[in-house]
Amino acid sequence: MLLVVQEYALRQVPNDYSYKNEWLTDNAKSLKILSLGSSHGYFGIQPAEFTKSAFNAGHISQSLLFDAFIFDKFLPLMDSLEYVILPVSYFAIRSKGLQNGEEKWRVKNYTIYYDCPYFKYQPQFAFECYRFEPRATAEALLGTLNYLACDSLGMGTEYALESRSKNWEESGPVAMKWHTNVNYSQSDVDENIAHILHIVKVCAQKNIKVVIVSTPTFHTYYDVLNPEQLSQMVSTCQEMADNNENVLYLNWLKHPNFDEHDFYDADHLNEFGAAKLSKMLDGEINRLEH
Repeated sequence: MLLVVQEYALRQVPNDYSYKNEWLTDNAKSLKILSLGSSHGYFGIQPAEFTKSAFNAGHISQSLLFDAFIFDKFLPLMDSLEYVILPVSYFAIRSKGLQNGEEKWRVKNYTIYYDCPYFKYQPQFAFECYRFEPRATAEALLGTLNYLACDSLGMGTEYALESRSKNWEESGPVAMKWHTNVNYSQSDVDENIAHILHIVKVCAQKNIKVVIVSTPTFHTYYDVLNPEQLSQMVSTCQEMADNNENVLYLNWLKHPNFDEHDFYDADHLNEFGAAKLSKMLDGEINRLEH
């Protein structure tokens, strides 16, 4: 009985996943631009800056598997969709997937709040109470807990310039180690490419354009990246654009328009960088219209 009460209480806590699932269910019909991606897109793409109606469906550590899932789930509702923005980061092509990473606990958010069937028969991926957190449970029962950390159009709001650490640029080498996978398997690569290609092919059938973007990073991050892994990511994305007429690839990892004022840490934009990136993406989309 205590577990049932805990599970119920924790599921009532406002969070990005339940919010975005509900927003897309209610508003997908009029949406023109859908943005996906991991934290680089979640914190880096501001839908309010686009000329057309847009929504950010990215999440922290969201892998391409779940990008494709969200796209597939809501596509039947998105009668007006014209563009999908798909951020593809340095780590994405060699990723073993969220379900196999150190943040695999996040998978339960897709199972519970997006009704994703992929891992629903694995308890660690299907229940809030699998991770017993007494304090969180108490706050949930009191109604004082709130995990909602995005704005009304889905962009993450926690990476603000005013809250970044004094030594933020030193995060580059640390993030590089976290994101580099030299012991990857070809099957992982093939699976990740397949998820991108699936989105691209379905969009082509429906006359939807796909903008793949590698979001800007600070030099303390991109200067230390593994050249082989970086080259694999860039070449994969560029091949998508070369081989599919509905795809545009923007490799803005080292874009000169972004300086230290635009970053929260070495590989994530703050709100000013996000506004700048979004205006640039909007400009590219407008150019595609002519």
